[in-house]
Amino acid sequence: MEIVRRVTDNYERSIIPRALVAAIPYVGGTIDILLSGYSARRWQERVINLLNELKNKFEHISEDQINKDYIQSSEFESLIIQIIQALQTTYEQEKISYFANILTNVAITPSLQNENAQRYVKIINELSGLHIRILKIVNESQDSVRASDISKIIGGNFTEIEPYLSDLSAHSLIHDPSAGTLGWTPGGYKIHPSAIPFIELLATSKS
Repeated sequence: MEIVRRVTDNYERSIIPRALVAAIPYVGGTIDILLSGYSARRWQERVINLLNELKNKFEHISEDQINKDYIQSSEFESLIIQIIQALQTTYEQEKISYFANILTNVAITPSLQNENAQRYVKIINELSGLHIRILKIVNESQDSVRASDISKIIGGNFTEIEPYLSDLSAHSLIHDPSAGTLGWTPGGYKIHPSAIPFIELLATSKS
């Protein structure tokens, strides 16, 4: 962060680099805004949003629910740092709420206090809010779900949904239970067993 701060400070005090950036057609203005410290300020806003959500959540949790050894551990510290770093490129409030839910649920749920929490933070950082909404639809369905089924629920063309399903499959969050069977045709998905803890982490904590 100190390096980023020095770069943006020097950029704001320098006329020549800003003139060169401004001369770039179409994207120069956007780059100028980012280098002038705007990006750092937006990051700060996201961190503040996360902290406010955490404050509201932990105010409804009793002290005896907290695993104090865990929240003072290096594992929990690393998880917090990972989330704060992820907020640099996260613009969806929905994902910020998921990060807050993860930190809250991990602090009070022993079965979730393992290295998988960091993997799940990485997954959220790589996915969009729409990915998570689709994942929840698959999880709530009793039978295999196709892109056309999901498009009827959330709207849009089913061909636009298929890439999202592929992304979720690549992260081992959903799977095609019929794959490899006789007469199999691709496209039907169910929740992967390994995704259950992930979905539990995303849920709003229960005090």
